[in-house]
Amino acid sequence: MSNVVFVCDEIQLIGDGSRGKHVELLLSVLKRTGWYQFIGLSAVMDDVGAQQLAYWLNLTLVKVDTREKSLTIEGRWRNGHLIARSTPNGIEPLHQLPTVKEMELNGMIQELVALEKKPVIVFCMKVDDCYDLAEKWATTQVDTQSIEAPAGLDLDTGLLQLINKRCAFHNAELSESERAFVEDLMKAETVDVVFATSTLAAGVNFPLGSAVFSKWKRWDFDKREHVPIRRDEFQNMAGRVGRMGQGTGEGIVLATAGGASDLTLLQQLMDFSKRETLGVGITPTDFGSLIIQLFAGGLCTTRDGAFSLMSSTLSASREAEKGVGNVEHWRPHLNQQIDRLINTHCLIETKTRIVVTEFGKAVARSGLKPETVEHFLHYLNEHGEQAAHLLPTPEQEGRDDDLLFIFAHGSLLSPEFTLTGGPRTRNISYRFNRYGVVANPQAEALDTLLFERPWIADPSAANGARALSEWAAGTDRETLEQLVPDVRLGLIENMARDVSWLLAAVAEVIGSSSSLTLADAARHPLLRSTNPALLHIRKFSRVLRRYAVRIAYGLPSECHWLKELELHGPAKRLTRMQIVSIHQQGISRPHLLMDGSVEMDVLRQAALPKVGRVSYANQVRDAARNWKVDQRRHFRRRHEKKADMHGVRNIISDLYDMKGKRLETAVINAFQDLGINCSVLDDGTKPAWPDLKIEFAASGMASDIVAEVKSKDRETALVSLNDAIEVVSAAAIAGLSGTPVTTICSPGAEPSIPTAISGCNHLSVVELMDLAEAYLRIKDGNLTIADLHNWLTTPGIALTEDLPFNNF
Repeated sequence: MSNVVFVCDEIQLIGDGSRGKHVELLLSVLKRTGWYQFIGLSAVMDDVGAQQLAYWLNLTLVKVDTREKSLTIEGRWRNGHLIARSTPNGIEPLHQLPTVKEMELNGMIQELVALEKKPVIVFCMKVDDCYDLAEKWATTQVDTQSIEAPAGLDLDTGLLQLINKRCAFHNAELSESERAFVEDLMKAETVDVVFATSTLAAGVNFPLGSAVFSKWKRWDFDKREHVPIRRDEFQNMAGRVGRMGQGTGEGIVLATAGGASDLTLLQQLMDFSKRETLGVGITPTDFGSLIIQLFAGGLCTTRDGAFSLMSSTLSASREAEKGVGNVEHWRPHLNQQIDRLINTHCLIETKTRIVVTEFGKAVARSGLKPETVEHFLHYLNEHGEQAAHLLPTPEQEGRDDDLLFIFAHGSLLSPEFTLTGGPRTRNISYRFNRYGVVANPQAEALDTLLFERPWIADPSAANGARALSEWAAGTDRETLEQLVPDVRLGLIENMARDVSWLLAAVAEVIGSSSSLTLADAARHPLLRSTNPALLHIRKFSRVLRRYAVRIAYGLPSECHWLKELELHGPAKRLTRMQIVSIHQQGISRPHLLMDGSVEMDVLRQAALPKVGRVSYANQVRDAARNWKVDQRRHFRRRHEKKADMHGVRNIISDLYDMKGKRLETAVINAFQDLGINCSVLDDGTKPAWPDLKIEFAASGMASDIVAEVKSKDRETALVSLNDAIEVVSAAAIAGLSGTPVTTICSPGAEPSIPTAISGCNHLSVVELMDLAEAYLRIKDGNLTIADLHNWLTTPGIALTEDLPFNNF
């Protein structure tokens, strides 16, 4: 790192109670490693904290007391007003004037609008205030414009009505696309006033002419009273106004005080000459999420080594200064967390050192609590076989939506959302439990298979899973927002993001730490070959990953490919609402969407009506025709460039160019180049036999793999489900039942295949592009033969995203 410059913006986050510990640990490691130069930036750090941080990092402290542009904060009360100003010439003394000014919120907003200090941001301490105050302001306004939502944008109708009165609200309960739309309107100067929550508003970086604090106190659940927000939060929010590159005038911020005591508190918040004390990032309660990273990252191998590293943090030095000059009282807490990691099979302690297990490495990479993975492992161990009966197979449709509900419910009950194994890492909005348990037919029908019974015991988890299940099925916004009272689409999206991350992480841990190439003793007890449930546990690795994608997109599995289509128009991608519309018309399969017949044209136009001169129906038809072609060209260019570095251009070119038996030869050559021999099983004399046996066993792996190579002559054609599963019966005919089987597809596989093969025990399907990626990663040294074997023997669709990369 000696030639690297690091720039860390908002470095005061090192003292943040929730995020600071990760920032501080990273800086502690970087400090040990060294750098060419380090630049930390903050606008709200107090002098003492800044000096402590600079000394700890061995850096020079640079302090600038002036702003590039002037900012004025007015604190108004019934007998006058306060003025605080920060200018390019310095901070002016805080002073009080007897002039009484407008204190009613709408009056202050109108005052700023009249001064052309637009857009005005109104900081709200509660989400509900955003809606209520926006509505109250809107009653004083008239429609002055007729804004239409862009094609495919699922926009709240109430928000659109406000926008046409040149105002809006902006908070975490809006969807990402809604927030982006509001921000675009502000940049385009078509919104004059926006009502935003403080947590969200603190991070905005678009032009703001002025701001008003509707309140500056927030409810403290511990103290059971309203308390002022921190000075750094107040000043950071106020500092969003009047920034470089945002207009020519100075920024103005207004706030009010109800009485003399409030005025004193407001004066403290407004004082530019003072900063909030730097918070404490790392405390013993945080050790649980940090210790595993230290060992998995190879930063220490003993208890003393871990304690030494934790003792080198800024928090430790500050803690030592307050006490007896050291942090020896941290040692029992650290030992307790190491014991916890040993008990959860993440660490092994010998007489001389502590070793990280493969399970522990996977858990560290995932960012999960070990208890969360065990939460799923214990469930699959007990109920995996029953749950597997609900999986779709080529012979049965299965109950995919029901299974997704089960795992969404289990995710919301997991330790990430509770205090098990340490502080919560994720939270469920109180709105999901505000009115108790809602009707839940899925939960009632699946009660015996749920992670926790009775399902009504935790209303938040039950209601959240209900919303996520419908979201992942492609349900429309109107229906979704009627499921749980007061829960908007944005809240469902936020929960979906958390649960999607969790399921993908659990899938990665199970997939990598259950590899058949690992010695039994090195695996978690529930992932050992002696466990009869292992087959079902491994199978659910890819099922959970697929559910993670379903929940992330809010779409059925067969529609995921539509997210990859590249349009040639104002919008480059289809929105969820447009994809749902295509699915409802029954044309979400590639061959139907690219069909140019009159019948299909009618269905496409019904799903995607023309907007102005833009024909989305035609764009999608063309994009579907080019989907796999463009995808292959992109990956081919990347793969051939990398292949040139290893002198294997001919192998990669043959994988992409060849068809039929010649493709089989290209696949054999690729494996042989990796030192893996392939036997030809179908030599023309044995009808219905599979094509190849990939002899991994000779390389020390647990088993060989029987493979079928399927290709289509046209680049737009895809391997069908029947072709993809043919290898299962072919292996049985060859007397190789029970051997892992895989189908290699070129140019690709039908999008319906991942769902349809979920219930198959030994079958994996891999597209040629993904196989080429795995081959090149081995050539790069970023993937092992054991990783490749595990990837191909895990049931389900083998994707590039499943490949491990740069392991600890």
